[in-house]
Amino acid sequence: MQISEIRPPSWLQHYLAMCPVRPQASILESDETIETRLKEVSNHCSNQTNRGVLTDPVEMHFVTFTAVNGKLYELDGRVAHGPICHECTPESAYLKDACAVI
Repeated sequence: MQISEIRPPSWLQHYLAMCPVRPQASILESDETIETRLKEVSNHCSNQTNRGVLTDPVEMHFVTFTAVNGKLYELDGRVAHGPICHECTPESAYLKDACAVI
């Protein structure tokens, strides 16, 4: 789709018309229409997921790492006992330390 094909009064046309005035991220952050629609979609029952049982076979799942107060934590929704604290990590070594765990 070309930008010229977007016809008013769509929200996207309104957004694109505002882009030269302010940075795009700022527009998205302050737009009540997009916030309302995001909440509607996020809370709709068709978008809810079931964690399942920890013993269910899993083909794929997501894990993330974060540094909090100088410690490296692994967040894995299939681990029953909560976040796993791996080690102390300075912010400058966060990525290297997370890769070592993987």
